[in-house]
Amino acid sequence: VAFIALPIEISGRAAGVLGCHRLRRRDRALNDDLHVLTIVATQIGQILTLNRLVGERTAALETENRQLKRALEASAVTAHA
Repeated sequence: VAFIALPIEISGRAAGVLGCHRLRRRDRALNDDLHVLTIVATQIGQILTLNRLVGERTAALETENRQLKRALEASAVTAHA
């Protein structure tokens, strides 16, 4: 059994590692396995990046929503006074 590990990169920096065991005496070439693992590691990096961007956007929208609610409440109080 061999252990293969590839970095999961985000913006050129390692954010983690994708590792797996490879059994001996496989009909397919090691390069084929490395190619598939490289694709998977790249996709994981993209998913992590998208998750971070969605989180940042969600936080910004939640902040904006709170500000708008406060402004609306202040406007309603001023209109009734």
